[in-house]
Amino acid sequence: VGCKLRGYDQICLDMLAEPDIVRLINERILAARLREVEQVVPALAPYIDIFCFGDDLAMQTGPFMSPRAYRELIRPYQEPVYQLTRSLAPDSFIFHHSCGSMFRLLPELAEMGVSILNPTQTSACEMEPERLAAYRDICFHGGIDLQEVLPHYAPDAVTREVERVLGLMAPGGGYLCAPCHCLPEDVPVENILAM
Repeated sequence: VGCKLRGYDQICLDMLAEPDIVRLINERILAARLREVEQVVPALAPYIDIFCFGDDLAMQTGPFMSPRAYRELIRPYQEPVYQLTRSLAPDSFIFHHSCGSMFRLLPELAEMGVSILNPTQTSACEMEPERLAAYRDICFHGGIDLQEVLPHYAPDAVTREVERVLGLMAPGGGYLCAPCHCLPEDVPVENILAM
């Protein structure tokens, strides 16, 4: 939301040069989110297994900010939302959406009670299935590449890649096989069926 309010470039500059602006924006966002959770979650908790939240925290090459900056400027405003949701819906799971290279922030998300990371963009830096397979503190949702595999591979190659990813990430549980994001129109139907 801060990116939408200030623009991506400006909010990143604010994080470096004007962190009090970032804190003020995030305090206001947090207040609104807590009110929303208080109104929505109790009514839905008996019926909802997964509560979805989203804040893109990364790009293809890594997080938008250092883990230290995340801990200081972002986490204090995400964690209360997740804690309140967990207290109001203790039998439900927390699903966090963020594209990109999230590997360096996974411990932070797990500590806050995030159960599921979506979309698990395996084409991003440090997000290879081989690396993620060893990390069991979060369930990964996604993992089937949308940049090369699904739009460009032949159907039999798509099936082999899905089998490879499943072979790495499914043992022991904690993996939901799916595309790395919503399916765009350049993915052939044959490849969707092959997946």
